[in-house]
Amino acid sequence: MERYKIVEDIIKKTTAEVKVKRKTLGDKIDSILLRNSGIGALVSILTLLLAMFFAFTINSGFPLDIIFRSLGLNSLADEIDTYNLGGLLSLGFTMLSNFISSLFTTYNYPEWVISLVVDGIIAGVGAVLSFLPLIFTVNIIMAAFEDSGIMARIAVIFDGVFRKFGVSGKSIFPMVMGFACNVPAVLSTRILENEKERTAVALALPYVMCQARLVVLLFLVTALFTSALTQTLVVISIYLLSVLLFLAMSKIFAKNILKSESNELLLELPPYHIPSLRVIAWTSWERSKDFITKAGVVIFPFSIVIWSFMHIGLHGYVIAPVDSIGYYIGNAICTLFAPMGLNKWEIGISLLAGVFAKEVFIETLAIAFNTPDPHGALIALHLSLAQSIALIVFVMIYVPCIATFSVMYSETKSLRLTLLSLILELFVAYTLSFVIFTALSLI
Repeated sequence: MERYKIVEDIIKKTTAEVKVKRKTLGDKIDSILLRNSGIGALVSILTLLLAMFFAFTINSGFPLDIIFRSLGLNSLADEIDTYNLGGLLSLGFTMLSNFISSLFTTYNYPEWVISLVVDGIIAGVGAVLSFLPLIFTVNIIMAAFEDSGIMARIAVIFDGVFRKFGVSGKSIFPMVMGFACNVPAVLSTRILENEKERTAVALALPYVMCQARLVVLLFLVTALFTSALTQTLVVISIYLLSVLLFLAMSKIFAKNILKSESNELLLELPPYHIPSLRVIAWTSWERSKDFITKAGVVIFPFSIVIWSFMHIGLHGYVIAPVDSIGYYIGNAICTLFAPMGLNKWEIGISLLAGVFAKEVFIETLAIAFNTPDPHGALIALHLSLAQSIALIVFVMIYVPCIATFSVMYSETKSLRLTLLSLILELFVAYTLSFVIFTALSLI
């Protein structure tokens, strides 16, 4: 008996009872998301899409405006298009343009000076600043994801898939963002720690279908195809093609051009928590503040160059694009598209104008035909099925807008790599369009 008491005393002095820690809600969520790749991927994609839906709705109205229009709520869609951050900023630049135009007219400035300042300089500066609210909003969302522990888990979930293409799971963030706009998508590559991976993803992002290209795509399919089934199949096919091209080009840039090593993703999974407002504000500001300066260095002069192409002819300032240098350039460019049946100067000049902003492709096509109806202008081209698909593929893939071009250059800090990316995009767009046109023509 005495021995048992001695043993009990020793046990009491040398041991301690600790209650087994119960699983927290975060542990239970992780056990579902991280162990079941299918559920984890689905929840992650829905989370990202919801975040992007919020960011782009308050900044551009997209895609909520399209949803309302499909429901017949056109007036409400118009309100959203007007009273979003981007719309209000555009309204401000429109008022500034009207004021400058009126002021210069009062003082009898030449028409070419007014057009240069309003259509060239102010439009160029507006193109830069119109992205700022969107970029800041997206940076806030990314900072919140990082500080809350959500980003680390999404990166782990997608790492296995993206690792096969030479990049880590974190690349899912810029890719999803690219479906709305390539500009903040390129800037968001800063969340990638590996410099070569960051550069590879930034150079591949222009292949992702952005909102502006969606506008052009919907315009093309509704004008060229009457069947709703055909329209749907073409749109879905283009989106799938853009994802495949992004992944393929990411691998080419990462593995073959930049020689990036595929390191294992080592991430600490912090507990879920409410993100710090101070951290979010500081991170968002640091990532956004230099955008205007860096992007403006490229966009401002390039805007003037594009204006010159469209408004200067052999005998000076012109109004109609058919009299401009751009017409002759478009005429020269379109001869290159003869192998795919697109050797029409109207297409050439519209593609040239589309470099400034993809939506300008539609406007320029209408101006080239001297009609306010762009659908009628496209129909007037009398394109066959093979020509139509070839045109759609080329327009969706060829060079990005100048805003994307400028941030690619500012983020990669390499003019050589940026130009290489642009050349590859043209090559891929031309090759795919040619192959598709040839194949469909033989059927």
